[in-house]
This record gives sequence, structure tokens and C-alpha cells, in this order.
Amino acid sequence: MAICPDTVALLQGARSEASLSYDLYSDLPMKAGSAFGIAYRVKDPGYLKMLKQRLGSDDPMLPVPSAFLLDAEGTIVFSYVNPDHKVRIPAAVILSAATHLARSEHE
Repeated sequence: MAICPDTVALLQGARSEASLSYDLYSDLPMKAGSAFGIAYRVKDPGYLKMLKQRLGSDDPMLPVPSAFLLDAEGTIVFSYVNPDHKVRIPAAVILSAATHLARSEHE
């Protein structure tokens, strides 16, 4: 699954445009992002204005690029957080970590 700061309407549009094999969830108030410690307030005035219009929020927040894998008990067993929004974790790394997690849970 993916948790995004976008509105439900924006996520539904993205889901219909792309063939996604996972669920998208809206975290517009950034409660999940804040709980994970990855939410931040945008300072750039131009970007802030665009976000306010896009998200319909007077105080929009964004998450830093992150990925988390949880075990069956809900414990985070893998995390990736990078404050540089231009750097994303390669899908192959997440897949490898998830495969390792699945194997270890079946042992």
C-alpha cells in the first residue's frame, strides 16, 4: 500500500490512470506522516501556494520520501527515509527486503 498526502479524489484519478497493484490511501492531514516522524512544513512560498490549491489546505505538509516494511505483528523491520525528495528508494531494494521478510516469517 502507499500513503500519500493527496486528496482521495486525486488518488482515485491516479489509480484510474495507472495500473497499480497496490492500494493508495490519503493522509491529507499528515497524521500518519507525523506519527512516523517524516512530515514537514513546506517553506517555499511558490510551492506552498501550489500545495494549498492542490490539497485545499491552509497548512499543507508533505512527507519526506520513505518506505517501511512491517512484520506480522506490526513492528517496523525495514525503513528507508531520505530528506532529499529527488532521491527515491529503488523498487528492487524494497522487493528484496520484502522477500527476505516473507522468508524469515515462514521459517
